[in-house]
Amino acid sequence: MLKRNKAVSIVMAICLCLAMLAPVFVAPKSAEASCTYEVVKAPTVNSSSSAQNLGVVKVTLPDTDLFAYNTVTVELPSDIDLPNNTNGKVPVSGSVPSSSGSGAKVTIVAPGGDDGLVPADFESSSFDVDTNNSFDITMNSPVTTTGSDKYFYIYFYGVDLNNTTGDITVDFNPEPDSAFSSSSDLVIAKSTSEGSTTTSIKKVNNITDAGGTIQPITIQENTAGSLDSTDGPFTFEILTDGYSWDDSSTAASNVTYGWSLANKTGSVTADITGSDDQKLNITLPKTVLNGDTDSAAKLTFNNLFINVDDSKAKVGDEVQVKVSGYGIDKTTVVVAKYCDYTATVEAGTTETLIAGQMDQDIGDFYVEEGASGSLAENRSITFTLPSGVEWVTDDENDSSDNDNLGDYSVVNSSDIDLNAPSKATGDNNEIAKWTVETPSSSTNGAKIKFKDMKVCVSPAFSGTLTITVAGSAGVEGTVDVGTVAPSATIKAGDITNVQLGKPNQKINDITITEGAAGGLLEDNDLTLKLDDGYTWAADPTVKVTTGDLDIDTANITTDDQVLTIPITGDSNTASTIVISNITLNADRTAPEGPISLQFGKSESQSDFVATATNEVPEYWNKSPGKVTIANCITAAETTGSNVFTVGSNVYESNGAKKVMDVAPYIKSSRTYVPMRYLAEMVGADVTWDQTAQTVTLTKGSIVAVFTIGSNSYTVNGTAQTADVAPEIVSSRTFLPARFVAEAFGYTVGWDQSTQTVVVSQ
Repeated sequence: MLKRNKAVSIVMAICLCLAMLAPVFVAPKSAEASCTYEVVKAPTVNSSSSAQNLGVVKVTLPDTDLFAYNTVTVELPSDIDLPNNTNGKVPVSGSVPSSSGSGAKVTIVAPGGDDGLVPADFESSSFDVDTNNSFDITMNSPVTTTGSDKYFYIYFYGVDLNNTTGDITVDFNPEPDSAFSSSSDLVIAKSTSEGSTTTSIKKVNNITDAGGTIQPITIQENTAGSLDSTDGPFTFEILTDGYSWDDSSTAASNVTYGWSLANKTGSVTADITGSDDQKLNITLPKTVLNGDTDSAAKLTFNNLFINVDDSKAKVGDEVQVKVSGYGIDKTTVVVAKYCDYTATVEAGTTETLIAGQMDQDIGDFYVEEGASGSLAENRSITFTLPSGVEWVTDDENDSSDNDNLGDYSVVNSSDIDLNAPSKATGDNNEIAKWTVETPSSSTNGAKIKFKDMKVCVSPAFSGTLTITVAGSAGVEGTVDVGTVAPSATIKAGDITNVQLGKPNQKINDITITEGAAGGLLEDNDLTLKLDDGYTWAADPTVKVTTGDLDIDTANITTDDQVLTIPITGDSNTASTIVISNITLNADRTAPEGPISLQFGKSESQSDFVATATNEVPEYWNKSPGKVTIANCITAAETTGSNVFTVGSNVYESNGAKKVMDVAPYIKSSRTYVPMRYLAEMVGADVTWDQTAQTVTLTKGSIVAVFTIGSNSYTVNGTAQTADVAPEIVSSRTFLPARFVAEAFGYTVGWDQSTQTVVVSQ
């Protein structure tokens, strides 16, 4: 029993070993290859013409060892003919077949050197075409180098479409187990029963009363054979009144042949006929268009000159020409535009600038002539900046060219030449004056691009930067070249009252926000100055709350009226500074009323020192802005006479000046005053009902109710009628002063000369 089990084990072990060795003795299956079929040409052809040249297909065979003796069948549509394929054979050639005559035939071409590939080898020098318009291509033995690619082309030339229209396709079907891949419906041509041509002109030229040469007119076949040699001449008819052809347009040299006509020659005749010489007739030699049906033709008509009758022509006319003849698709094209001797200004790019900074790039812009010569020799073009902006001048005593005043380039084919200014002029270097050295004389007026200009900007300037263009050359206009962001803006919280003569009085936070990244200059001090009579009681807390601006918090100081914040690193993101824990001292001699805080400025030009908001010496006395931060009042105020001024947010209460956050205005001959301040004047409490849109004012036993948008109101429940209604403007409720005051026993006076309202008991 043990011997039997041992024998079985030995047999099983031998079987297992043989199984593991089996792959060594079995021939591996051939690797699969995949060739590619690429349509490299697919023309549009005429279905009615015989022996058409259709497209070309490139066949690439990767790893050619696998394609030895493999076959692929090429199948063309069955309803076409191959009349030039002698004895029904498709030849193999090393060169491209002829494009015309009996040489135009379906041909397999295997040239050398294309894309570094090796030309393919074939089993035969030609392959038979069967009755279904298909033929087999069989490869020969491969080259000795394994892995090399081969390729060949199939030129589908000399095909009679027998009036077949639409897409002409070819299929590639390999035999079973072939290394060739299959492909169906490769479009090798588009066939149409109708001719098609396109007439075009590259550009519409501007012409003046002196007339002018138009751009070449091109006629090209979209379908070969579209031009009909029996249907001449070409006729170019001007349709716009006031324009005619010049005799120079009849020159035989004005016509050039292209594409399939490139080698044609012969005498061209031309004449001008029609009313007012508006028809130009051009006849080609009879031999030019004959026999060229296998590839498209192109004709170009050059140097055609149009005369202008200024008694009929009008500035702005677009000169239209109708083109016909030789079977082309009739069309009308605009060939010229009649322009006066003018020049215009055109915007280009815009840049973002920052107030208070020097040497800043502005956007590019253009000056374009309406007609050649509009900008006359020795005439000037001036570019004037707005107040608060000046051209950068390196050295006002240097007469050499100043690169900061910019450069120019001519962006069309004009030959104009300008002299750049050497330095800026004007009271504040606001004018850059260019001079025309050589006027344009080309067909088209010049289009000039002005670029690489730099400016300095006042710290007080913001908004759109607009240049005014003028000068003796006759060009006028304005152009926007940039937007100026403020270096920073300053905003206060709710306005609080401080008392005259008291120290250490707290006010609300102040926020400073950069207008753009880099608005506050690195290594400079941001200074903030109080009005005379007010001083900082202590150093406030200063903190950057948004952005990446760097400030030196350890060296923030106050000195009487001035707070100094050192800027140690400029921002990459517009940043915000919040100033909190602010206390002020109000001197006994300080003026009552609004208290302002402004960005610092130099006291005199002689001791100008750049600040974080201004590095331009010419604007030493300009501040980026200021804000009201508090209101100074006497220690005790009683209700008495109250004076409001239309358009001003400063009012007087019992002789003391105070500040509102909005200003009164006049509407329908009535003065509207902000509800909050009007209630204060009459000593009333205010309640607002959002749902009912009502304002209730209560003082002692008097209750007055006003409704937004309604002329009706009540006093202690009794209905009253006003001739105007309360309204909400800019999120503030405004009430008609007279009716509110009278409801509480006050009288209202009006001073027309000073536009003031006096509310008193």
